[in-house]
Amino acid sequence: MPSSWTSRSTKAASREARAATADTALIVGVCGLLANVAYVLAAAEPLGDVGTPIVASVFGPLIAGASVALYLLLASERATLAGLLAAIANVAAGALVTAMMLVQLAVDEVEAGLSPAVNDAFERVEFGLDLSWDVFLVAGTILFSCAMLADPRFGRRFAVPGIALAAALYVLNFATFPTPPASEGLVDLGPLVGVWYAAVSVRALRLRRLTGRRDADGSRTPAGQAGIPDGET
Repeated sequence: MPSSWTSRSTKAASREARAATADTALIVGVCGLLANVAYVLAAAEPLGDVGTPIVASVFGPLIAGASVALYLLLASERATLAGLLAAIANVAAGALVTAMMLVQLAVDEVEAGLSPAVNDAFERVEFGLDLSWDVFLVAGTILFSCAMLADPRFGRRFAVPGIALAAALYVLNFATFPTPPASEGLVDLGPLVGVWYAAVSVRALRLRRLTGRRDADGSRTPAGQAGIPDGET
């Protein structure tokens, strides 16, 4: 087979791999940012009795989709067991948070007619579900952060804050169990973990843009000249 055919085949395969990575990065970015928007809307409840449950129902699936795509994005550089386990943990977290939010909304509808004892029991159930999804989210965040340590596209600037925030969230949740940290006058680090995932989503979208720009430059660059490195910021 002529070397020119081999070269063209290699270049085509490389372009297809970069295109798949770009598509994966887009899913990470879009699903991750939409999950943050869904959480804010569900918590603020500006959409009424019909819209709020619908928004709450998509929050968990968005987390799951973003997490699976994030694993694939990281695996395009280096596949790790930590990344795979992180995706699994966050899919479980997405299922648990969906149950938690829908239970909270359902109980809120009848809360006024409940006795104090029954209402307290429901609040403990809700916090138990809240803590359960936090446990899996903490595991997923720490594992994703570990997978990012060896990835030049994310590196320590994402990994270290992710590990620190997730570990602190775990400690505070169990330090005040069975009462939420906010009820004990402590800070709720859950929203900050959400900000971390929003930053990861933005970085993924930026990676997609850089990949597209590298392909465009590569089509104009003579053979042998370097393109844009993956780690460019």
